[in-house]
Amino acid sequence: RFGLWDEVLAEPDHYPEHMHFTKAFRHAARAVALAARGDSQAARIEQARYARLKGKVPAETKVGNNTAEAVFAVVDPMVEGEILVREAKVDDGLAALRRAVAAEDELKYDEPPAWMLPVRHALGANLMTHGRYREAEDVYREDLKRLPSNGWSLYGLADALAKQGKQAEHDSVRARFSERSEEHTSELQSPNT
Repeated sequence: RFGLWDEVLAEPDHYPEHMHFTKAFRHAARAVALAARGDSQAARIEQARYARLKGKVPAETKVGNNTAEAVFAVVDPMVEGEILVREAKVDDGLAALRRAVAAEDELKYDEPPAWMLPVRHALGANLMTHGRYREAEDVYREDLKRLPSNGWSLYGLADALAKQGKQAEHDSVRARFSERSEEHTSELQSPNT
């Protein structure tokens, strides 16, 4: 989520062999990190390791309020989408990320979420990277319908609006982002938290 790809890749595999679910997710995270760093060949190797371990997890295994099968329905297309985008198969990659968003929308509410990387944020960022600002705007607006004060989506929406020359709207959203950032900072600094 924070783009700390080197830290993700440096994290040792200290999980026991019987923890197939946890180990599978480690490989999924590594696949995304390697794709983000531009090494799609290594990302494909990690994706295959993820798939192998995923196959050892019973589909009905519970992940909080969700089944492993429901979570894998998010992870599979997200990992594939991130890799495809880096392989210059942008439309296919974006389509996979949209499938991941749809699967994520089907997850039951849980705290913390069963899948920690909000797929809409990844989709929006990839759309922005490829100059598809109007589509990114729609993605961020949809996320804000679900989470009205989400800083990631406020920031992304403001950027998408600026890239389209929608300055007045950009200024309004940017002000909401700044206000939310200040609130969050003061909450973190409060002695009562």
